[in-house]
Amino acid sequence: MQIIIIRSALIILLLSFSHFSPGQVITVKQDGSGDFTLIQQAIDSAQNGDTILVWPGVYVENLFVIEKGITLGSLTMTTGDSSYISQTVIDGNKTGSCIAFYYTYFACEINGFTLTNGKGVPGFGNGGGIYMDNTILLKVSNCYIHKNNHVSKGGGIYCIESELYLSSTTITDNYALGRGGGLVIGRSDVHFDSINRCSIYLNYASQGCDISKSGDEFLSLKLDTFTVANPDRHFISNYQHENIFDNIELDALNTVIQPVNSNLYVDPQGSNENSGLSPQEPLKNIHYALLKIRPDTIDPKTIYLANGTYARSTGEKWPFGLRSYVSIEGESKDSTILDGENNETMFVAYELTNDYSISNISFINANSNYTTRVGVFNIYNNSNVLFDNLLFKNNKGWVRSAFSIGKSNDTHFKNITVTENIGGVAVMCGTGPDSALVLYDADTVWFENCRFHHNLPDYDTTTTAYGGGLAISGFSLYPDSLTAYIMNCEFSENIKNYESGPGTSALGTIFGSKAFVVNSTIGNNTSTGELGASISASYDSEMNIYNSIINGNYPAQLFMINDAGQQSDLYIYNSLIQNGMFGIKVYSAGNNIYYDDSNIEGDPMWDTAGIFPYMLTAASPCINAGTLDLSDPIQLPETDLAGNPRVYNGQIDMGAYEYGPWVGILEIPQKTTGIIISASPNPFFFETTIRYESQDEGIHAIYVYDLSGKRKATLAEFYSLPCKGTFVWDGTDDTGIALASGVYVIEMSIDGIGTCTKKVVKR
Repeated sequence: MQIIIIRSALIILLLSFSHFSPGQVITVKQDGSGDFTLIQQAIDSAQNGDTILVWPGVYVENLFVIEKGITLGSLTMTTGDSSYISQTVIDGNKTGSCIAFYYTYFACEINGFTLTNGKGVPGFGNGGGIYMDNTILLKVSNCYIHKNNHVSKGGGIYCIESELYLSSTTITDNYALGRGGGLVIGRSDVHFDSINRCSIYLNYASQGCDISKSGDEFLSLKLDTFTVANPDRHFISNYQHENIFDNIELDALNTVIQPVNSNLYVDPQGSNENSGLSPQEPLKNIHYALLKIRPDTIDPKTIYLANGTYARSTGEKWPFGLRSYVSIEGESKDSTILDGENNETMFVAYELTNDYSISNISFINANSNYTTRVGVFNIYNNSNVLFDNLLFKNNKGWVRSAFSIGKSNDTHFKNITVTENIGGVAVMCGTGPDSALVLYDADTVWFENCRFHHNLPDYDTTTTAYGGGLAISGFSLYPDSLTAYIMNCEFSENIKNYESGPGTSALGTIFGSKAFVVNSTIGNNTSTGELGASISASYDSEMNIYNSIINGNYPAQLFMINDAGQQSDLYIYNSLIQNGMFGIKVYSAGNNIYYDDSNIEGDPMWDTAGIFPYMLTAASPCINAGTLDLSDPIQLPETDLAGNPRVYNGQIDMGAYEYGPWVGILEIPQKTTGIIISASPNPFFFETTIRYESQDEGIHAIYVYDLSGKRKATLAEFYSLPCKGTFVWDGTDDTGIALASGVYVIEMSIDGIGTCTKKVVKR
């Protein structure tokens, strides 16, 4: 109570000031007619109680106020003319905060400035317009904090363990990669003038676009304008409070966005001035659609993305924050592309973000080495989430090169390709306790028909960017704290560059986690350390392997290691392990290994010359060698990784690919050797170029069939003399719908007679 009385007294004292405190007045004029030409020079010379009066101009400076109380004002402060606000600009030049206050134990005031181009204080990147740390009281009046303040946290203002009074100030169009696009409040008292109201709107951040608050201090938002009338945690983040209004009240006279309770459509060629309610009236940006849509627990909504490239150069703001009950669906994986353009993480979902899906999208070229250090996305404390039919390629991140999941229950990944990402382990699934360690619920994550291929270390850094495929990490105090189900997955040619101990190149479990690896292929992964292997079960974890192939990995197939007092368990059934039990390396005590008699060793006879190099050939000992006797809740997907039936003739093979009559489709001319058809690239993600040549006259037709013989697309029909040509196929059917990943046959015929076929693989 005493602290509150003292602070209230300070506010009353500050408000009782005329515009000047008792000290001297120091003038700043760029023409040299004042005391100084730079504001920082005036601050350095000022004493407690001095006023610095700044004449109009653009001052490209990063100002620091340390341990002194001053008043900093434009001519708005002395004349009352608000036009001086836009004429008196402090430009942070994207090198630091516009103004930073450190340990100022005397009241300060800022009055009548535009603050722009702030990048945040060096070392932290927080507070684009204003940064406050242990500042006893700062009054900000008649300021416009906006545009190109782009920081880690607190795009407009970052206020930590301080007291702030805001009056007639607008905070808009600021941008934070983390929390609080407009304002971050951390264990601070922030007061808003209820007469001369402020406005906070259309800021952007991955958490709390306008405001992010931590601490139990009460916040009364008496505003003229806010972004929406009834904000959720997408607009206001209240850390450790499930209900954002536990200690916050909002009273806004106006809003700038009227949320729509409808699906929305986005197109890179669209406009944010459109309604977004139909493909004919699409919005332009994903992040704006997330601001505009109204989540509905009864009737969940979807943001539909048209084919095209979404990037910072098209106006996107990475990372965007996901919202509960709002899914994002691309038109087709190959052609709906989110391009990081070598910039930050693309999206995040924190603080109880639930019941959403992301589908039919390619994520490429994210580079998060300098910010979140996680490539494409980072989600934490989510539940009931689906990621389906996605590609993660050529992304970078020191810690996780593709994405990271933390404490997120019932998260499903289906038909995911994670390839050629560089940095830390490509994917990390982890869990941990709630902050108070009061309650703890075990988490589950599912990977079905996923491919982890050729994910690499970042050899240009000495940080944790060691490479590798997938890591499963629980919480040691709680056995079975995270369970992962990994089915029909391929881990191939991943590299771990870790030489100081055992390194896991493909898949590992640690710290109280459990994994069920079913019908998966783990082949040709490499660890540069002498103790490494493709798979590990270590540090109080458990791994169960069924119907899988583990072969060709260097320097070993599996390893186990524990600290003193720990035990890890490894159970293997109906699987091919190169070198059998000798392929398992044990580096400590405390290991329990069960190696069933159903396991085999030897050459799996992969089809290394085929389109799917890890598909089985007819001579493979893995054919019909699997078991269908799998424990609940394991349910095999209907198809294997190539899109073929997972169970054939009531039996199942080992590995991620089932052998059947669909293997080895002949590609031979049926009429004449004068017909040529080819496709490149093959396999393809986005599109493939079809080349054809015919030495015959007649009606030429080029069709696409699936492996059941059903025609899916007509690529060309024309009459011609002997001819040749090329065209591009985007992987869609005759209705323009993207075909699912799998194997297809392109057939060229002349006069209705089949002439030549070409098998292609759509990733």
